[in-house]
Amino acid sequence: MLYPFGYGLSYNTFAFKDYKVEADEAENTIRVSVTIANVSDEKGLPAGKEVMEVYVSAPEGELEQPYQKLAAYAKTGKLAPGASETVTVSIPVAGLASYHENKAAYVLEAGLPSPCRQQFPEHSHCRHDYRER
Repeated sequence: MLYPFGYGLSYNTFAFKDYKVEADEAENTIRVSVTIANVSDEKGLPAGKEVMEVYVSAPEGELEQPYQKLAAYAKTGKLAPGASETVTVSIPVAGLASYHENKAAYVLEAGLPSPCRQQFPEHSHCRHDYRER
């Protein structure tokens, strides 16, 4: 393998800004959006595409969980240098649940994901305390 998944080879340079994370209780989803801008300043570059990847970390709890897992992704259309696009993904909360063998059910364990707590304490979406369901 020459380059691993997500290596991101491109002639262009992209910037991510205006992150938004919102809970949609009516749809029982978490909506994540970000504006992606092609900030390439070299003349003559072709338009390029970029991918937003959203990873989640489960709380430290009773169930064994991976450190992170890919929850959703979205790709922009072709963006010429100077252009931008806002991309949005919706993550079903049920898709974040893990199977608990003793309860024979899928559950969301209560707590805060530790990497979120350590790396992004200023983000309100990281302070949300998810209750077991």
